[in-house]
Amino acid sequence: MKIKLHPVRALGNAVAQLTAAALLAMGACTAAQAQGPGECQMTVNESSVDYGTFTRYQLQGDNAQAATLSLGKRQLTLNVNCRMPVTMAVAFRSGANGADYSFGNGGSVTVRMANAQVDGRPAMIGSAAGVGMLPASPAAVAQFAPGQVIVPVVDGRPAKGTSFSAQVEVDPRVPAANAKVAGRTSLETNGTFQLITQ
Repeated sequence: MKIKLHPVRALGNAVAQLTAAALLAMGACTAAQAQGPGECQMTVNESSVDYGTFTRYQLQGDNAQAATLSLGKRQLTLNVNCRMPVTMAVAFRSGANGADYSFGNGGSVTVRMANAQVDGRPAMIGSAAGVGMLPASPAAVAQFAPGQVIVPVVDGRPAKGTSFSAQVEVDPRVPAANAKVAGRTSLETNGTFQLITQ
């Protein structure tokens, strides 16, 4: 993601304007073991997310005391298609910031998955250490975490199928103090979805 802060004149006063070109490199999807018998292809409907232009005051909205400012949640669609049935998991790879991912200098991005389906059937999802492992708490929504994968679950076990689809929600946030700028400032992060199969 890229966020650029530009000084702008408004009614004679300098106002820092946040241009969130927020390019989350989602198009760089990789598939581990893609040459195996399953031969899978993963796609994401948008390779970048453009957040347009914001001022710090627009991000604050009615809450001037907020410690962090959200650029707004965006939805993406992730699809996987394989030649043969495989057990699969999806990881999001990017720099870590606690349980989330780094966004610029001190910011974070939360990435969640929901509305999962395997071969057209609704699936629960959850975080696990690897492909084929049963998540501790499968649910309708799961949050990506550094070093973990999200595993689809059908009938109480890791799902095996030829297709997988899900909605991915991206929520970038910046500390309010980092939005106070006098000049141009760029904040960015790049992330990659990775498909792991067995």
